[in-house]
Amino acid sequence: ENAFRSQHEKKQILRASSVIIDETVSIVTKRAFAFPIYTGSEVITRVFAGLDVVDLQLRKKTKGILVAPYTTVPRSTLVEAIRALNKLTPRSSMNIDDSTSKWAQRRAHIAFSLLRRLISGIGVRQPLRNGISISKQFMIAERDFCSVLRAFVEVDNMDMAHKIMALQERTVDAPDLSSVPYSILIKAYGRLGDASNVQRVWRRTTLAIEPDVIMCNSAIDAFVNCGKLNLAEDIFSAMMKPDLNSMERPSNKLPSPNTRTFNTMLKGYAKAASWEKASKLYKTIEEKGLNWDHITTNTLVSAAVSSGSFDTAESILANHTYTIDAQVDGVQKHYHSRKKHPNVEAYTELLDGYAKAGMLNKALNTLKLMRERDVQPNVYTYSSLIGALARSDKILQAKKMLEFMEYTDHISPNVITYNAFLTGMLTRPEIKKISHNSAAMMDLTVSMETREEEAFHLLSKMTNSGIRPNAVTVASLVEFLSIHCSPSRINVARDLVATLDKAYKGHKYMHDKRVATIFIKAYSISADLDSATIVFSDIHNPDVVALNAYLDACCQCDKIKLAMENFNQICALETRRIAPDVVTYSVIISSLLEYKDNLRAASKVRELYLEMKNVEGILPDTGLVDLILTAMITGGRIGVDKADIKFTLDILRDAESLEWPSGYLERRQKIVRGVILGRVSEVWKLKEDHYGMNSKLEDPLFKKKGWNTVDSGFRLWGGGNNEVSETYKPSRRSKTDEFLESKGWNDMDSGFRLL
Repeated sequence: ENAFRSQHEKKQILRASSVIIDETVSIVTKRAFAFPIYTGSEVITRVFAGLDVVDLQLRKKTKGILVAPYTTVPRSTLVEAIRALNKLTPRSSMNIDDSTSKWAQRRAHIAFSLLRRLISGIGVRQPLRNGISISKQFMIAERDFCSVLRAFVEVDNMDMAHKIMALQERTVDAPDLSSVPYSILIKAYGRLGDASNVQRVWRRTTLAIEPDVIMCNSAIDAFVNCGKLNLAEDIFSAMMKPDLNSMERPSNKLPSPNTRTFNTMLKGYAKAASWEKASKLYKTIEEKGLNWDHITTNTLVSAAVSSGSFDTAESILANHTYTIDAQVDGVQKHYHSRKKHPNVEAYTELLDGYAKAGMLNKALNTLKLMRERDVQPNVYTYSSLIGALARSDKILQAKKMLEFMEYTDHISPNVITYNAFLTGMLTRPEIKKISHNSAAMMDLTVSMETREEEAFHLLSKMTNSGIRPNAVTVASLVEFLSIHCSPSRINVARDLVATLDKAYKGHKYMHDKRVATIFIKAYSISADLDSATIVFSDIHNPDVVALNAYLDACCQCDKIKLAMENFNQICALETRRIAPDVVTYSVIISSLLEYKDNLRAASKVRELYLEMKNVEGILPDTGLVDLILTAMITGGRIGVDKADIKFTLDILRDAESLEWPSGYLERRQKIVRGVILGRVSEVWKLKEDHYGMNSKLEDPLFKKKGWNTVDSGFRLWGGGNNEVSETYKPSRRSKTDEFLESKGWNDMDSGFRLL
């Protein structure tokens, strides 16, 4: 009896302690998953502490400590955990962890594991009544599926994103797929610039469900982000004509557009710098009397500025600057929010446009205009103006503007502000042009020594303010020291990067691809290929820009074979690490073209060019085409066989599809034709015996007519590279042959063209 009582008491104690522990866990998790309480790293720490407590309660080891049903977690707790994870953003984690991508991936997989628990029911506690679980059917809300879906698309894990949608489709206790998850997927592919998948998801969606205006707007925005403005216009046109059916689904009509639809299309025209189309849409908005919001104003101004229509942008702001009506002491007044005016972006865009166009006075007047209209400038407004002043060598004025921003307007500068100042001061075009011209350096308004001194002063002010330099900051300093300074101060640049690496542990600037690329370029200039190779090999996840810089370094150091080996190893389809671009091929081809008499090099140029077009699907640009044409004109190795002629024609045909300065391509075509024709003539002369055209043989017809091989005036292939024979120099009046004159042919229109 005592043993039974003891066992019974033990169970009661275990049950009581389980209730207390469960109540404690409930208090902790509610606090951990509540929003908003804290910001930044505190939020992340709090949420993950709550997840650790949930994990602790679900562990098998707790079964000896906790009794059922307290070895499970309430369904509501898991739902709150998923939603708390969804509210965390990768940007928040940057305060405590530099590995943002890894953190975001971890967040996505944790959310997925919680969702699977909800679906399977394992470890999930049903509601209790008198301590006993009640069996009840629960639907999993679509917002929770979408939370996990967003977590995966934010880390570009599109395979898992599709799995989440398939999971919702197959789960009995889940609602049918609506337009929301499809919109999330379309937006994700748009952000990735994957137009083909945007189109595929859009077509599938229009077949599966009735598209709403939100999903249509998402598709338009995705196509705009992919640079496929024509596809965005197709959807927009279908929405503007509700009487017409959608092309993708003849039985389905698209909804009428709303203000966001128009704003999204305006954004597309702004990106394409197509003010003509934007202005037509602007008139449509006014004609239809649609709601005009601050986003419409901001987007229209952006479109006008992108196309250089600054006067139009000013007119839009004059007529559509956002105002708030208010009654103050019974008097109707207008005032603006001084915290964040809705149109501050538009004014900043206009100011930045003036600054980049070199119209500094106009930019300053825009700032004055903002104050007159009570539009409070923000950190980006001042950053644009400070950068413009620095680019104009007005270093003192830029420093004063920085002080005014901080101490008068009480706007704290950020890393963008300091970067605008540094890049404007250190990498302006004039410095790049005179980097290795000591005489020209004397003509600078601000000396190189002063720039260096001011740059280090800014860096010190920046770090003392608690602002950590980013890759742009370090890259601009490294570029100035190692490339633009003469002689190069690359050792100083390396010491600076080492000091920053030590100051900010966990962040290796030397391994950053942007910074490393600058070092590779600097070592290329000094012909130090070994150091360039070490830097390239130390980059974490190098991109195509870094690869191009390294391949160029190999070529500059006459190591074309090493460049080809790296190109084949890194860019080969079977073992691809980096996808090449047109610059990659240009670097290799330009180096091969220097081997003028090397038949294998000429053959390799043709092979690489065709591979670029036909295998990689990369279109040539004007730089590459002109590079090849220049090599032809200046005596590059061009044969006269069928392959050479075909390659030449391919290049000229590709050139016609590109945009060139007026008359430039026509001049190039004329010269190239002349070069080829001249070389054909040379080959013919060298092989006269082979063709039975030995000049020593006298033609009977020539002898009868009195024509000799010198002064007959006939040219079979044209004049080559605009060269005139030394033995044939007709006078100004005798440019036409009597025979040609008798036939009505003059020297202008009787010319024959082989190509």
